[in-house]
Amino acid sequence: MSLSINFSKTTYMTLSINQSGQPIESNIEVYNSTTHTYHTITKTTKSKYLGVIVDQHIKWKEHIDHIRNKLRHLTYIFSNLRRICSMNHLRQLYFGLAQSIIQYCLVAWGGTYQNIIEPLRRSLNILLRVILKKDRYFHSNDLYQIFNVPTLNDIYTYKITFFSLKHSHNWILTDQTYNTRNSNNIQTIQIHKTITMKHFIEKGAQIYNLLPDHIRTLTNSTFIKKAVSRKEMVKRSQQNYFHVQIFTFLYRGVYCAG
Repeated sequence: MSLSINFSKTTYMTLSINQSGQPIESNIEVYNSTTHTYHTITKTTKSKYLGVIVDQHIKWKEHIDHIRNKLRHLTYIFSNLRRICSMNHLRQLYFGLAQSIIQYCLVAWGGTYQNIIEPLRRSLNILLRVILKKDRYFHSNDLYQIFNVPTLNDIYTYKITFFSLKHSHNWILTDQTYNTRNSNNIQTIQIHKTITMKHFIEKGAQIYNLLPDHIRTLTNSTFIKKAVSRKEMVKRSQQNYFHVQIFTFLYRGVYCAG
């Protein structure tokens, strides 16, 4: 038994920062030596893989629009649930139905351009206003504090912190011939692109360098999640295990489910 390509379901996509980097040819002709026929592989501008929509410019606009459509559907659901559910039950449903959708593969697409991710933030604000029965003029920051849930930026920070710890063995440490305060830090390079400044590789390295050594050495996923949770960070900052300003920078208003 040999593997063969199903040409009717096969497409290809080329990646580039902008349209000028895309090739002129749109389709590819492939010769099938078994049937002695030619097949055309069509070029596509986006592809869905494991629930994540990747576009040819890696700007994640299509994937974010897909999430926004799901949030619109949840807006109607929560408008009915708020009549029969308590605030605590609504919060648990929010974590299970809404936040679970938002944080899926957030490490990959959460650092995209501000103008692309801003519509998702507005859609999330609308959902919270519906749940809390607030009008459109109610301040968005107060929504997250009242409902006790993290903002989109907070979730992204939490995810890349967990990612940086879980994959710490893949980081390249600074080359120091003698012990200094930066001996166990990750190497960082100077970034000039806006999109790269928010990328999880850059942000993950910055956050990893701010974490204390006793958290960096954790290897168990359960212990890592507990260590980077807001409750544990508050406890450690109060005990002066690391500077309070670092905690404020990393976990400003983060409330993690569970």
